[in-house]
Amino acid sequence: MKSKYSLIARTYPVLLTLLPLMVIGSYFSLNLNVYSHLITTIGLFGALSFLLTQIGRDFGKKKEPALWKEWGGTPSIQILRYSNTHLDEITKKRYHSRLNELCTVEHLPSKEMEKINHETSDAVYSTWTKFMIANTREIGKYKLLFNENINYGFRRNLWGLKSISISLQIIGILIITVYNITKNGLNTILSWSCEYYFSIGILSFMLIFWTCIVTKEWIKRTAFSFAERLFELTEKINVP
Repeated sequence: MKSKYSLIARTYPVLLTLLPLMVIGSYFSLNLNVYSHLITTIGLFGALSFLLTQIGRDFGKKKEPALWKEWGGTPSIQILRYSNTHLDEITKKRYHSRLNELCTVEHLPSKEMEKINHETSDAVYSTWTKFMIANTREIGKYKLLFNENINYGFRRNLWGLKSISISLQIIGILIITVYNITKNGLNTILSWSCEYYFSIGILSFMLIFWTCIVTKEWIKRTAFSFAERLFELTEKINVP
């Protein structure tokens, strides 16, 4: 099951990032009938995949603190705050009570405590979050939480590779277009090959996807979903 996380959250973002290289390689292989170009591209793709799998995770993790700061804290801390309305107050109090049973703290946070010293309250919420994560690592037992973690990891790592991917797409469009202008001339653009328009279409669609879909808000939805699933388990776990 851990390999599932690696595949979806780490490898898939890399595959999507490197797809422009495959489009470029396929385009020239199809047009020039030189299959060595395609083989070279696949070899490069394989070599870069492992490297970017690590880089993608690092980029995502490196940008994560800035995301949390922009959002006003980690989602798991935010939804436990009385000042936050993501959860209703009754559910929030129930979670607080149960969390204190599982991981007792010296001072149970309250509305007044949050107003006077929100840092202390957040420290308690952070402690509870770490406790819950540490005690819900059994993938088979907490599959829904695991799937939400995959979704969040996938989107975060994809966003971490965003600048690389967009650069590759723009470069791909420029390379293929300049090649056709050089070979056929700009005046014959309407008669350029189907392979050209197909390749440009894929790269343009990807550019729109990475620009408009892969955003901070896109990550935020899954981040809060993970936090919700995490604290839903407060009433289902038993710690000796």
